Amino acid sequence: MLWSFLFPLVTYAQGADDLLFRAAVSASTDSAKLAGLNRLIASYPQSKLVGDAYGAKFSVLMSLHQDSAAFFAVHNYFAAKDSQSLPGALHNVAMELAYRKHYPDSALIMVDSAISLYRKKHGRVTPVLLHTRATNLFLLKRYAEAESAQHEAINLLPASVFFDTRYSNYFAQLGMIQLETQRGAEGLEQYVHASFVSSQPSVEYPALDSLFRSRVKDPTAMARVRDSLFEHVATEYLRGSADTSHAKSFIAESFSRNHVFSLPGRRTSRRLQGLFRNAVMPPHRSESFCSTPATTPRQRNF
Repeated sequence: MLWSFLFPLVTYAQGADDLLFRAAVSASTDSAKLAGLNRLIASYPQSKLVGDAYGAKFSVLMSLHQDSAAFFAVHNYFAAKDSQSLPGALHNVAMELAYRKHYPDSALIMVDSAISLYRKKHGRVTPVLLHTRATNLFLLKRYAEAESAQHEAINLLPASVFFDTRYSNYFAQLGMIQLETQRGAEGLEQYVHASFVSSQPSVEYPALDSLFRSRVKDPTAMARVRDSLFEHVATEYLRGSADTSHAKSFIAESFSRNHVFSLPGRRTSRRLQGLFRNAVMPPHRSESFCSTPATTPRQRNF
C-alpha cells in the first residue's frame, strides 16, 4: 500500500519537467502557453526539454507578434542543440517562418545552414529540407530557383509515396511555383496530382477549377483539358499500383470527388473502363512529375 502511494510520487518527480512542458504546449491560450514555458525554463534550467521549450516559445511569441523576443528565444533554442540536432532546429524555425510568410530571407539562411550541416554529417540532403528551401525562395520571388529546388525535393521522394496524401503538398507547391514560371495550362498537372490524391482540398492553395478558368481561356476546352490531365495522373497511379482493384476504386472515388467526366454526354463509367483497359504498360516513374526542368513550428522529422 505504501509502495503504491510512493510510486506515483517518484514517477512525478522524474517526469515533472515533461509534464510541465506538455501542459504548457497544450494550454488553451498563447498567454497561458508562454507562462507555462517560462515556468519550465525557470524551474528546470538543466532539463533536456529546455531547448524545445525555447523553440515552442519562439512559435508562441510569433503568434503574439513579439518578433524581437521570438528571435531571442530562437538564439537560446539553437544554443541548446548539439551538432546532431542543430540542423533539425534550424529547419524547424525556417519552416515556421515560411508557414507564417515572415522573414523569408532569414529563413532561407537558416534552411541553407541546415542543408549544409546535414549534408556534411550524412552526405546527402532530405526532401523536406529542399521543400522548405523552395518555399522561402518562392516567397522571395526567386521562382526559377524555387522550381529547381522543388523538383529536386520531389526527385528524392521514394516512388512509393508519390500518391500518398501526406506528400500531396510537394506537388501542390510545385504547381503554385509553376504558375509563376509557366503559361497556360502548363504546370496545372501538379495541382491535378495533389487534388487526385487528397481527400480534402488544401486551404493554402487556390481552387483548382478557378485556376483552370484563369489559364484555359476557351471555356469549351477547359473541361476537356482538365479531364485529360486527371486521366494522365490516374493512369500513372494505376500502372504503379500493386493492387489494381484498390487502385481502380480509388480512381473512381477521386474522379467523383473532383467531378471528372462530369459534363453531359461524357459517361463516367465508360471513360473509366477505357482508362482501366488502356493502362496496361509496365509501371514507371513519370517524367512529368519528377524530372528536373531544363532550366534550372510545424516541426518535421528528417
